[in-house]
Amino acid sequence: MSVISREELIERIRSGVTLDGIDLTGSSLAGMDFEGVSLRGARLINCDISGANLTGCMLANSVFLNAKASATQFAGADLSGASFKNSDITRALMIEAKLDGAEFINTKMDLAKFDRVIGK
Repeated sequence: MSVISREELIERIRSGVTLDGIDLTGSSLAGMDFEGVSLRGARLINCDISGANLTGCMLANSVFLNAKASATQFAGADLSGASFKNSDITRALMIEAKLDGAEFINTKMDLAKFDRVIGK
């Protein structure tokens, strides 16, 4: 399986190409700006998105497995049905995030901020 490069991903974001269903397995995307991008059904397995900006992103039904997402901004993101397993979201900001049906299994959430979230 080939890993998408940061440069290729940045180009796709700039060109407005949909990233729904993208497989980001093994990618190092720490600090990237994805604000408002649609990543429905994305696979973030063994992926590092620490410090990334995912504000307002559509991440419904995405899979975060063994993902590093510490200090990541998920403010206003739609994480409905998303699955976080064996991941690290320490210090992540989930302010006003939509979490209907989202699951957090064996996920480190120290100091993560879940203010005014939507859903159960």
